[in-house]
Amino acid sequence: MNGLRIALFVWLFFASFMFQRCAVDIAPTGGPEDKTPPRIVDVFPDSNATNVRSNALRLRFDKYIVPQTLRNALFFSPRIEDFDIESDGKEAEIILNEPLKPNRTYACTITKALTDTRGNALAQSVTFAFSTGAQIDSGAISGVVYSADNRLAKGATVFAYFIPPNDSLFADTLNPRRAQPDYIAQTGEDGRFQLSFLKTGAYRLFAAIDKNQNLLLDAGEPFAVPFDSVCTGKSDVRLRLAERDTTRIELQSANAYTSHRVALRFDRNALADSLTIENFAIIDSLAKKPIRLYDFYVAPEGNRELIYLVCDSLVKGRVYGVQAFNVQDAFGNRADTLVASLVGISEPDTARAQIQLPFADSAKGVLEREPPSPRGRRLPIEFSLPIQRASLARAIHLLKGNDTLELDFLFRDARRAELKPKGDFEAGAWHRLVVNHAEILDALGRKTLDTLIRLNFQIAGKDLFGEIEGELVVDSVFQSFSRVALVAELVGEKKFFPQLLQKSPSDKTLAFKFSNLPEGKYFLSGFLLRDSTNASPFRAWDGGSVKPFRPSEPFFISLDSLRVRKRWTTDGVQLRLE
Repeated sequence: MNGLRIALFVWLFFASFMFQRCAVDIAPTGGPEDKTPPRIVDVFPDSNATNVRSNALRLRFDKYIVPQTLRNALFFSPRIEDFDIESDGKEAEIILNEPLKPNRTYACTITKALTDTRGNALAQSVTFAFSTGAQIDSGAISGVVYSADNRLAKGATVFAYFIPPNDSLFADTLNPRRAQPDYIAQTGEDGRFQLSFLKTGAYRLFAAIDKNQNLLLDAGEPFAVPFDSVCTGKSDVRLRLAERDTTRIELQSANAYTSHRVALRFDRNALADSLTIENFAIIDSLAKKPIRLYDFYVAPEGNRELIYLVCDSLVKGRVYGVQAFNVQDAFGNRADTLVASLVGISEPDTARAQIQLPFADSAKGVLEREPPSPRGRRLPIEFSLPIQRASLARAIHLLKGNDTLELDFLFRDARRAELKPKGDFEAGAWHRLVVNHAEILDALGRKTLDTLIRLNFQIAGKDLFGEIEGELVVDSVFQSFSRVALVAELVGEKKFFPQLLQKSPSDKTLAFKFSNLPEGKYFLSGFLLRDSTNASPFRAWDGGSVKPFRPSEPFFISLDSLRVRKRWTTDGVQLRLE
């Protein structure tokens, strides 16, 4: 009987324990990995409710959510800062500690910062609204946000600022880097956004990748401005993010790589094409004078490009000062004088510079997939280590048949050069590249390899290319623009084939034709040039400015891919800029 009593006691203990566990509302564990986003299945007050007097809002979810993420995801318009959240996992109550204003519509947005206990975020921001009066604001604005590389931008935040009627000064002084928006929305997987329950009127819109979720346009965050005014009722707003950083470029470090090479790391990639060795100096701290610099080159390290300076021999253990002058980044930001220090090492340079052959002997179709550029179609030449630039012209010869062609050289840095005949490469023609490596000196003037290289190659002929032909329909509101830049992008290769179209005020359609396109899939896009004095198909699209406000250039993007085949014209293509 004692054993029976003990067994009964143990059974009752575990039964009570399991009953208590079942009564606690916790997230289930085990089973297959759950990757579905949470959903809001019920709200109180109901969306569109009027004459609301309650100071508490209730949300019900289909999954267990992380309460702290709900706090980060909440945005009220008009703004409510003081509120508390009570949550048991699937339900949450938001207690407003500020009195609601009379006859006012309140919009509550839950952003994609909200996650469930498995780390899944909302698929798209959700907005519901209620009014403390008899009516509710019903204005709406919707559209789509594209990334800087012309893809649909998911997870972008759209900021909307109400512009008071007859207050032009407000629009001029608006600074989204300091003022949070009146309304927000976030884009879904399809890049689309919906701003709902807006006060009727005019708005200034911005889009951004709000990395720190502070609802401000911070330096370094990609942003977008529209190319026209935006009022409630507009349903086709197009915004394209511009990757732009207005902060000053910084020199983070300088380190001796060998006794003759110094690596400079900036906080972003410097624009190497704008640099010469005159942009740099290394000062001997003991002798108080600069040491000789020979040249520079760029080499990748991780996701950053380092700039290497080739110099006279450094003394081991000695401290040197490094200066960089007028260094520019890809966004046009310049830094007048940047300073860093380094310690010399005695590691010698023992490797010899060697050419990296761009193709095998007897190669056909060379430059087939080379996109056009302002420099023309050029043959890339690269070396393992920096060379003396002047020696390359003596060492390289290009022949077509028995004729030696006069060459045009373009150096990107001391390791990379591009060459082409003084005219241009003839399509389909055979050439011979002769490299007398013994004539090539490294950047310090030392000999390299004693070898002779001969490469025969054929430039890609017309039979390797296809065409795209069609027309662009332009809305009459853009009649003041006289130039259109049209771009065909080779999908998956980040290669662009641009052209410039001339437009008169009366033109409603513009015919276009892309020739010499390598086989593959293409996306078409383009923009209207606001400044016709700088009319070039290679000019970058102007994404506008936040402060002072300047609208972006009107653009259009077609995400329907077009197939180009060799010796074939893909015709009947129609694009629209409305």
